[in-house]
Amino acid sequence: MQRRLSIAMALITSPQILFLDEPTLGVDVLARRELWSAIRRLKGSVTILLTTHYMEEAAALSDRVGIMAAGRLRCRHAGGADGADGRRNAGGRVCGTGRKGEGRL
Repeated sequence: MQRRLSIAMALITSPQILFLDEPTLGVDVLARRELWSAIRRLKGSVTILLTTHYMEEAAALSDRVGIMAAGRLRCRHAGGADGADGRRNAGGRVCGTGRKGEGRL
C-alpha cells in the first residue's frame, strides 16, 4: 500500500519524467502486477526511469534496459528487454563485465 501511495503522490503533479526506484520491492505478487499495469498505462505520456534488480520486471516494463555493475553501465539493450540476460543484447553484441580480457561498453 505504501508503494502505491508514494507513486500516486508522485503522479499528482503530472510530471514529464518519473523516477521509480525499486517500485515493487516488498510488495506481494498481485500488487506487483497491478503496479506493472499502472506503469504500462503511463507509457507514452511520461518518461519513466526505473531501477530494479528483477530482470522479469525490466522485461515487462522497459523499452530500453541498461545493466550496471560497480557503478558503471556494463550493458545496453534497446527495443525491449527480451534477450537482455546480462550477456547479449538483441543485436548480438556481447555486454562487457569489466573483467580483464572481456569486452566493455
